[in-house]
Amino acid sequence: MNCAKIAIGAVAAGLLAQGAHAGIITVDDFTTGAFSDSQSNVDMYYAQQAGSMIGGERDLRYDVVANQFGLSSDVVIGNGMVFNSNDPGVTGAIALEYDGTGDTEVTGNPFFVQGSGLNADWTGTPSIDIDFLFLDLDFEVRIVLQTYGDLALGTPVIGESVIEQNVAANINPFAESFLLAGATPTIGGGVNISDVDRLTIFFNNQEVAAVDFGIAKISVPTPGTAGLLAMGGLVAVRRRR
Repeated sequence: MNCAKIAIGAVAAGLLAQGAHAGIITVDDFTTGAFSDSQSNVDMYYAQQAGSMIGGERDLRYDVVANQFGLSSDVVIGNGMVFNSNDPGVTGAIALEYDGTGDTEVTGNPFFVQGSGLNADWTGTPSIDIDFLFLDLDFEVRIVLQTYGDLALGTPVIGESVIEQNVAANINPFAESFLLAGATPTIGGGVNISDVDRLTIFFNNQEVAAVDFGIAKISVPTPGTAGLLAMGGLVAVRRRR
C-alpha cells in the first residue's frame, strides 16, 4: 500500500512538472520569411517578411551603428537567423518586432510603425524563451511587451513592460529564458498579459562592437492542464481502491 502511494505521488509530481510547461507558442522559428542583406553605411535598415511567425509578419530592423573600416554587417534568415559583424570596427544591432500586419517600415526611422496588433492572451506565461545557435560576446537583450489603446484617440499604447537581461557568450547552442515576473512596467500599469499586441526584441541593446550571434527559435511556454487532469484520475483510482 505504501509503495502504491509512493508510486502515485511520484507519477503525479512528474505530471505536474510536465503540465507546468505543457504548451508552447512558437513566436518565430525562422523557417518562413527568408531574407538576406549586407550593409556597411551607418543607418537603421528595415525589412518585413510574411510567413508562419506569430501575427503573420516579422518586422526586422538591423542597425549599423559604427563602421571604422567600411566593412559590412550581414543578416541572414532561413532556418534560423544569423547576424555577423565582419570586423572589430563594426558595431551592429538587430531588433525583431511582432505586432500583426498593416504597417510599412521606413529605413532611417528610429521607431517601428504600429501594426494591427497580436491580441494574444499569454495569461500564466512565465517567460519569453529564445533558443540561441551561438553568441560570441556577452550582450544585452531588451524585450518590450505592449498593449495597444486607441490610436485615433491619441493613446496608441496603454500598457508596456520591459525586460532587460545580459546574455553570456556561448559558442554552442543554448536556451535563455526572460522571466515576465522580472518585467518593469514603463507605461500605465504595465502590459496586459491577456492582451499582448506587440512584442519587440532588441539584440545587442548596449551596442557591443563586433558581436556575432544566431538564434533558432523564439517561443512562449504556456501553462498546461494535462498533468493536473491525469493526477486527478490517479487520485480517483486510489480512492476507489
